[in-house]
Parts: sequence; structure tokens; C-alpha cells
Amino acid sequence: MKARFWAAALALLIPCAAFGQAGGQGEELENWREILRYGIESEVLATIKQIAESGQVALKEELLELVRPESSTALLQAVLDLFGSRGIADAEPRVLKMLTGEGQNDPRRLEPMIRYLSAVHSRAAEQPLLQLLDSANEQVGLAAIDALGSLGGSATGARLQAKLADPQCPEALKSRLILALGKLMYAPALEDLLRIAENPDENKIWRMYAATALGDIADRRAVPALRALLSDPDSLVRAYAASAMAQFDLSEVEGALQEGLRDSDVKVRLASARALANPAAERSVDILIYKARKDPERQVRAQAIESLGAIGGAQALAFLRELFQDGASNSQYREAALAALCARDLAGSLPAIRAVIDREWSQKNPQVLAFTARALASINSAGLDDIFERFLGHSNVIIRLYGLRGVRLNKIHRLKAKVSAMANEDPHPAVRREATIVAQDL
Repeated sequence: MKARFWAAALALLIPCAAFGQAGGQGEELENWREILRYGIESEVLATIKQIAESGQVALKEELLELVRPESSTALLQAVLDLFGSRGIADAEPRVLKMLTGEGQNDPRRLEPMIRYLSAVHSRAAEQPLLQLLDSANEQVGLAAIDALGSLGGSATGARLQAKLADPQCPEALKSRLILALGKLMYAPALEDLLRIAENPDENKIWRMYAATALGDIADRRAVPALRALLSDPDSLVRAYAASAMAQFDLSEVEGALQEGLRDSDVKVRLASARALANPAAERSVDILIYKARKDPERQVRAQAIESLGAIGGAQALAFLRELFQDGASNSQYREAALAALCARDLAGSLPAIRAVIDREWSQKNPQVLAFTARALASINSAGLDDIFERFLGHSNVIIRLYGLRGVRLNKIHRLKAKVSAMANEDPHPAVRREATIVAQDL
């Protein structure tokens, strides 16, 4: 927990550089342009990295010119990964042309092209990708399957199902085919997936992924099979079945998920608790409270707390407020309870939040106050104005910084004079910098 606290603190103390400050304008921008046009490969790759780190995509036309058959594999991948991460579809026509041309012979070039087409949701990519399903290169086939599962298309589901049923299909592809059919929510594959999931002699990975796919398709005919998988001897199969049940009407699976919370394996309990993060799971509040209090695994307790927040209701929220205010409880669980309360019932939880702030205000260890301030600083609510104002006067620099973030987000104009004074007088330079930015925004 201390590591998380100081990591967050450090992130606050490091000012974010604007694009112009990163050298993306003026002379630096012109320098980048020249390197992209005429530089050696190592210089061009370094420049693409700088552009990516700037947070914007400068020189898009110059970058686009690097998407060509003559470019090296490294350059092609760097540009396409950058464009794909930003959702820039300008390279789509070039990539489609290359995909069916000479580039089809080089698996190292095909993979970044396939990833890019998936990232920009290229509808025109379906047929070229279907042709790559039978590639002699296994990695190309896997990349094509993943992309087709994300993109969909009228011919994709039937083609992937036929590939899965083909005795000549390489076994390494089958796991991804199963997952892709689920992502497509391809209902005609239901019987094939059930046969895989229900066969105890089948490959365990295939059975796990078949459970996931059945959950994605969410056809209620799969519920009996998933319930049965919760009794499978293999704990991973049980965990995947529990996760898949989250996609179904709770009236059909809630009892099975409650049994999953009693499983001796932590993975199954965790998956079951996560699947119960549903407002309809009111009948599971009691067992989730028990898990939040007494499960031997921290991750299960934290997930039970999160799920109680998702369920809501008087009993669950009362427990979360009690937990947040309990000074004897582990701070991880208290922070999880606060996050759930902020998401579900901030207004009703403000008295508990103020009580904790009062009690923690003068504590030598600011951890609880810091995670409370951090959680509130990301919320826009008029009911928090007095709390942010109070944070501005705390002796701890982290608390003051979160107070400033909250003032800025909530546009508390009446505090402009106080913030301006902090910009000039606060003893810590990080606070002065932040206060200067906030004062300009108010």
C-alpha cells in the first residue's frame, strides 16, 4: 500500500509537459520533419518514438509516406503501431493494398498490418484477412483470427466455425478460433462450443475458452453446461465457467455463483465475486459481506467490496460506510470501500467521509487522508467544495495538491484568491506550479 501511495504522490509531483514543451513545435518540429524524410532508420525510429510520447500525432503526412512496400519492417511497424494506437485510419488504403501484394510474403510485415487494420476497425479488411486464415505461418494465422474476431463481418463467423471443425486445422489455432467465435457472438457455433466445454477429455485450454465464448454468446441454453463446469475437477475450468456466468440473467446463475464463493480455490472465488457485481444480485449481499470481512485472500475481499458497491442497496452501502470508517481495518479494504461509495452513493456517504477526514487530519501517517483526497479529487460535485478548501490548508504537500486538483475540476471560483496566494507563497515548488495552473483556470 505504501508503494501505491508514493507512486501516486510522485505522479503528482512530476509536471506533465505540453506538446510544445516537448519540442513538437517550431524548430524541433521542422527537425522531426527532415528526419522523417531523409534520416537514417535509427534516427527515424527515435523520432517516431518522440512523436508518440508527445501525446499527439504531428507530421501525419510525413509519417504516412513511410507506409510503403519499400520501408523496413521496423519503420512500418512503428508507424502503424502509432497510427493504430491513435485510431488514425489514413493508412488503411495503403495497408490493404500491401496486404494483398508483396507484403503477403513476409510474416514480419503482415502482423503489424493486421494489428493496424483491427485497431482502426477496417470493414474492408474482412476478405483479405479470411484469405490469411490458411497461411503457412502460424503467427499470421493467429493474428488474422484475432482481428477477424474483433472486426466481425458477414462471412467471418461461418468461416471461423468451419476452420475450427476442420481436422487439418493446426491445434495452435483452435484456442483463438474459439475465443473469436465468442467475440463475434456467433450463435450457430453454440453446439460445437458446448461439445468442447462438456468433454472432460478435451484440451483444457479449449474447454476454458469455450466457457468464455459461451458467456459471450449468452444463449441461455449454455447455462446447464456452465453450472456443470463449476464442479469440474480443474480449478481453472471452474473459474472460467464462473466468469462466463456474469453474462447471463442472475436469476438463473446466482445460486451457482454463491456456491463458487465457497470454492477452495481462490481463482474460482474471485471469478464468482466479480460475476456478482450486478445490481440484481441482492440475494448475495450477505455472503459477499462475509467474504469482504473474512475471506483469507486479499484479492477476494477487495473484489467482494467492489461487488457490494455495484449491487448497492441499504445493507451493502451501510456495510461499506462502516468499513471505510473502521480505523482498525486494512487501508486497502478501506480504500476499496471508499471507491465503491464514491461511485454508488457519494451524497449519502459524505457524513462518513467528513468523519474520517476529521479523525485523520492530524495523524502522522497521511495514508488514509491521501487516498481519500485522491478519490475525491477526481469527482465533480458541489457537495465537496468545503472539503477541497480544507485540503488546501493541510500540512502535507500531497493533500494540498489533491485539494488543488479538486478545486480545478469543480471550478470553485470563490477560492481563486486563496489559490493565487498559494501560487506565490506555498513552501513547496510542486504546489506553487499546480496552484499557478489552477488559478489560470478559475
